[in-house]
Amino acid sequence: MKIIGKSLIILLLIAGFNYSQDITPEALKDKGVFILSIGNDDTLCVINTDYEKGAYWFIIKGAYGNRAIGNNLSQLAEVHHLLLSPDGKYLAVLSVGEGHPVIEVIDMQKLRDKYEYTTLHVLDPYPGVMTIDRWEGSKLIIDSNVPLNLRKEDGRVDPDLLLPETKKFSLDVLTGKVE
Repeated sequence: MKIIGKSLIILLLIAGFNYSQDITPEALKDKGVFILSIGNDDTLCVINTDYEKGAYWFIIKGAYGNRAIGNNLSQLAEVHHLLLSPDGKYLAVLSVGEGHPVIEVIDMQKLRDKYEYTTLHVLDPYPGVMTIDRWEGSKLIIDSNVPLNLRKEDGRVDPDLLLPETKKFSLDVLTGKVE
């Protein structure tokens, strides 16, 4: 594994890793630490903390040049999944608060270049659930047990429309349309 900064290594040791071979993306994720390559030798690091402070966001530029972006940036306190679009322009963020998920699509170029967390789209399935599946071009594929294409003006779905099983929906990030 490539070393990506002294402060991150210290943090990982504190988090309970004893040996470098213990440090894998899945092991980090299990401890609430997300590491994501975002191009140009840059790495996005998101570290979940407590609910009041939310997750801390950093960009690590090469071996030296760590930059804190901020904390408590996502809609909800705890980040559960990050997925970069194939073209690197967008980042899907699944955050959770008290068990309730929200998906945001943020402008990755602004995050990488200007250190600004700019939300382009938000999906709130309350009272249902959803997960991020994958990107297909500019469309984010989502699994949900509520019809996300039937959201009301407040962005939520009528509780009477809960589906018996999850179905796939797509969010076109260029238009904001959910199908």
